[in-house]
Amino acid sequence: MLYITGRGGDHTKRLGGYISTLVPSYSGVSVSVPFLRQNVDEQIAEIRRAITDHGSGTLIANSYGAYLTLMSLIDFEHELEQLVLLSPVLGKAMTKDRMYYSRPPATVRVSNAVKERRINLPERTAIFVGTEDELYDPPLLATYAEIIGENNVYVLEGQRHNLEKDVMQDILKARLGI
Repeated sequence: MLYITGRGGDHTKRLGGYISTLVPSYSGVSVSVPFLRQNVDEQIAEIRRAITDHGSGTLIANSYGAYLTLMSLIDFEHELEQLVLLSPVLGKAMTKDRMYYSRPPATVRVSNAVKERRINLPERTAIFVGTEDELYDPPLLATYAEIIGENNVYVLEGQRHNLEKDVMQDILKARLGI
């Protein structure tokens, strides 16, 4: 099991610490301040190394770590069997009703890769996002749903960007077959 944290995260604590108790083999990438000081291509290279070292199995990525994971999978051959994206940053997002706008780095690169179907997603890919997440952009999410299938996109009513603990635990246990 490989886990990529959200911005400022530590894969040995909080959600990563919990995941490590659920599986026999665990590794992760912490999207920490030192990690974020690298340029985006160095960040992608580090995640690709972790995916290669991990081999097959499941990768769980959270928030901004999910965005970096998506960028890492552009034109990248891997052996992942399952990808679980939790409250992912999916690219440039704008919510008119909440007056929120997010533009992470290299959004054009990701947007083009999505349009051209160049993100090498495992067959078992799932996205979980809350309706109250400020990054929830229905048209952007619909683009990903076209690629992975609507039945693999879960919009969780009333959930915010930080999914409630019991909801998160249920998702993880279901995805890890526990």
